[in-house]
Amino acid sequence: MSQTTAIYPCSQKDLYSVLETAWGNFGTATNLPRFTAFKGLYVAAFKTAALAAIAAAKAMPDDDARSGTAEVLHIGLINMGKICTQNFQFLKSYIETEFPDPLVQDVQFVIAGQNYYRGATNRDWESLELLNQSMKNYLAIPANNTLLLGVGPNLNMPATFTASVTTAAANFSTQYANFKAAEQTSLETTNKVKANNAIYKAGISMMKDGQLIFMNEDESRVKFEFSSLLALINPPVTGVKGSIKEAVTNKIIVGAQMTSQLDGEVAKAVDVDDTGEFDKELQAGKYTLVVSALGYVTETRLVDLKLTGLKIEHFLLVKI
Repeated sequence: MSQTTAIYPCSQKDLYSVLETAWGNFGTATNLPRFTAFKGLYVAAFKTAALAAIAAAKAMPDDDARSGTAEVLHIGLINMGKICTQNFQFLKSYIETEFPDPLVQDVQFVIAGQNYYRGATNRDWESLELLNQSMKNYLAIPANNTLLLGVGPNLNMPATFTASVTTAAANFSTQYANFKAAEQTSLETTNKVKANNAIYKAGISMMKDGQLIFMNEDESRVKFEFSSLLALINPPVTGVKGSIKEAVTNKIIVGAQMTSQLDGEVAKAVDVDDTGEFDKELQAGKYTLVVSALGYVTETRLVDLKLTGLKIEHFLLVKI
């Protein structure tokens, strides 16, 4: 099934609120006769049917949580990917120790997955899957494993490293599978968007007529302008909200800190509550967000905040 695209320029909840307000304005004792005189179809029953369609669209099940779930999973992929690519760098170091000849090293690097590394670091998740598989294959060869471990005073690779690579690869594969599933558009979502599109078209059609009817009456005309009603019920804001948790385990990090810095300004603290969540309204602009915690790798993220609501940013920190 092809994905149905929403044609309404706002969130679902705002769509319903704007349309209910517009149809309420339509049905007043003063306005309804003006509409009826303009087109005979505009009667009280027309409003009743429109409101019933809005109520039906509201009641339809959807997958609104999918986008948020996919975003959280994507953050997890990024952080798990960092662990996997770091493992490859560790493996290269162990190889360098046991194979001092640069030409031999290059061959070993390729066997271990070097050709997939660049794509993996650029968030090409399929390349990262192949990188993980190559590392596991390389370490699964007994001769390679034994050689890299080293002997006596020349100990090299930790005995736990192979298991760490296998665990990190498995965690990433599970996260990737969940991410792909969350990205898929469900039948329920498609049907709801279709219903929302239908009530939006009906409401816009009525409001266009309202603008004609009241074209010389500014105070009445704005009651049938979608953008004016949207700004009235939901004044435009911007900012960030989200959470800070530990990568892989998704546990709360006690003492996590966050700052936001608007381009050209000084950094300011963003409050993080005991559950690791934050919610901060900020002025529009380009920001640098920095999240840190004792014992974890600091993460810096650039975001462009616009007057389209609070931008969701979830952070999963990797232990040092």
